[in-house]
Amino acid sequence: MNIEIVEKLNDSQIKNLYELFSNERWTKHRKPNDIRKMIEKSDMIIGIVEKDTGKLLAFSRILTDFIYRAMIYDVMVNQSYRKKGLGRTLMKSIVNHPLLMSIEYIEIQCEPEMISFYEQFGFDKDIVGSMHTLRIVHNKE
Repeated sequence: MNIEIVEKLNDSQIKNLYELFSNERWTKHRKPNDIRKMIEKSDMIIGIVEKDTGKLLAFSRILTDFIYRAMIYDVMVNQSYRKKGLGRTLMKSIVNHPLLMSIEYIEIQCEPEMISFYEQFGFDKDIVGSMHTLRIVHNKE
């Protein structure tokens, strides 16, 4: 497979991203206009595209201050391309990105069954200690 890492998406790839979101339980409610705004407001995006077609195969975004904290969101791979190493390629591109290498903490939230996947990139669930994630939900859909 001939792939390329990108940090910007064209209109066609944003449509691919909407399709990716539509197929995941935790993102299927997202709307096209909101996705565009989300991309614009994210500090970084990392995507994997098929070189020949330009199709977006994998995606993630990062919110960061570029010094102390970076939070990774929306790590996803197109269902038809899973188990081909794209998730690993995506995560390596994130954790080894020159703009993120000197950040004190890079964090991610994930389902319990994904913990071992992220641990291979240096994430450690025990570092958090007694910290908990708290959330306000404005749009219950």
